Amino acid sequence: MSTHYHARSLTFNRNTFKNEDFDGKMKVDCLGEETEKNVKENTNYTSRKTYIDFLRIIAIAMVLFNHTAYTGYTLFAEKQQSPFYMFYICNSIYIKCAVPLFLMASGALLLHKNESYSDVLKRFFKFLFLLIAASFIDYLYKCFYLQSMAFSVREFFTLIYAKPISTAMWYLYAYLAFILMLPFMRVLAQNMDDRAFYWMFGLNLIINILPILEELGTQGQLRLNNNFTFFISKQFFLYPLIGYYIDRRIRKEQLKFGIAFLMLVIGAASVLLCAYLTHWKCTYTGTWNADKFETFFNRLIFLPATATFYAARYLFEKFQMGRISSRIVSAIGSATFGVFLLEEICRLTTKPVFDHMNLHIPTICACWLWVLSACAMGIVITLILKKLPLVSKVL
Repeated sequence: MSTHYHARSLTFNRNTFKNEDFDGKMKVDCLGEETEKNVKENTNYTSRKTYIDFLRIIAIAMVLFNHTAYTGYTLFAEKQQSPFYMFYICNSIYIKCAVPLFLMASGALLLHKNESYSDVLKRFFKFLFLLIAASFIDYLYKCFYLQSMAFSVREFFTLIYAKPISTAMWYLYAYLAFILMLPFMRVLAQNMDDRAFYWMFGLNLIINILPILEELGTQGQLRLNNNFTFFISKQFFLYPLIGYYIDRRIRKEQLKFGIAFLMLVIGAASVLLCAYLTHWKCTYTGTWNADKFETFFNRLIFLPATATFYAARYLFEKFQMGRISSRIVSAIGSATFGVFLLEEICRLTTKPVFDHMNLHIPTICACWLWVLSACAMGIVITLILKKLPLVSKVL
């Protein structure tokens, strides 16, 4: 018999829901005969959470935009005299919500489960296999298509052990560690009351505001001792817990338009503040590079990310989509992980879209068309691959 870990009894409802994990597969936790009854009767949840699929689609587009460099992500540094200069900065800051949104989705779909340690290890080795397989495809692409590397099996395994072969793969390394931490995080999440979640959010706000005040007051000359830190503020702890709270603790009837609107206003204000601070620092230093302008990009990103997650759940709970629309969103959402694995190949292959459109429309628009083209390419490839029996089990 496998050994399971269980959180102690809680005062809130912890029915087990039929849903999917980050990889998009349908899962069912069987905790007794009432499980199926609860799934059917619970109006707060459907077999697939369309709002999470929708957020995945938005997030994967953000991931690709984050890797567009001077053509989009750092375009503001090239367009300082443009009337849309502040918009460019705000756009680049807001797309930093990508990783938080993916992690919130993982928290919403994984932290309520009570899996055995063997199940956790199976999940770990599945994603380890995907990391190796996707990295090998990227490696072959660079060796034989781009011809930027010389093929060597030994060199390949040396590379993936030390660093990601493609830009986006860093996330999978961190996600593997997150999977191994699931037994601890589940106990933590399932035993935290509402006040503990608010406390966590408040601590994260404080630890991110302090560096802003230091920068404004002393131009970075005075820093708080780096031993004063909270593990809970690390993104692979914070965001899954926030996603779990919004998705699992807040009931449908508790979702309010006023709260969603206020959170979006605060999120937008935090993006504007960080955009102003970015302009201020780059101006007084006279340097427009990543070391300078990214100082504030992630400081308050948890505010717009949390607002986006809450608002998406509110909208999709209050305004039900049609069956066909839901199926389309779910199909695309289930393909986003494949897009992520093929991100660099799709992005580089579709670069001519930007080169052509940039001659006819504003650069930022051409960049987003490029991003959407790369996403579409990845989605089509993934949906085709998912038809293959062996691939469908892991993708």
